[in-house]
Amino acid sequence: MIFSEENAMQKYLKKVIEAIEMDMQEFEQTHQRLASNQRTAEYVMAAQQGKLSPKAPMAEPTLDKKAVEEYLEKSQRQATDTMNKMKQDPNMNQEGDPMVMMVKMMTQQARLQDELFVDTKIEHDDFEENLMYYMTNDKDIAMKMQQYMMQMRSQMGHQ
Repeated sequence: MIFSEENAMQKYLKKVIEAIEMDMQEFEQTHQRLASNQRTAEYVMAAQQGKLSPKAPMAEPTLDKKAVEEYLEKSQRQATDTMNKMKQDPNMNQEGDPMVMMVKMMTQQARLQDELFVDTKIEHDDFEENLMYYMTNDKDIAMKMQQYMMQMRSQMGHQ
């Protein structure tokens, strides 16, 4: 199943690259440059996930603070465990095909979000919207998120 998804993704990407009149090598170099820069990496990931469309800020949260904190802790634990496993995976080295690595990362992320939903019954998009609300309105949540981001950067070697 993953192979057919990768195949479909490659065909779609080829059509997009042709439509914007760019060759694959130029696309891969641009993508690699953007993905390797910490400032743009998060933006690139959001673009890949289709999360760049601006939304009006949430007036009131739909999840309580405790639910957001629990989901955040579980997702952070999950992400840390996954990152450690991926570091040990010889198939995820930096010299591999960037498109294959990107598809693997996106597939892994979808799997992790599914696991979280089964465990919490909270959709990831709902969590993210509520997290943004609490990050701007609650110092505890903002601090937890900031600490987590620092931890992830150090694990990725971007200290």
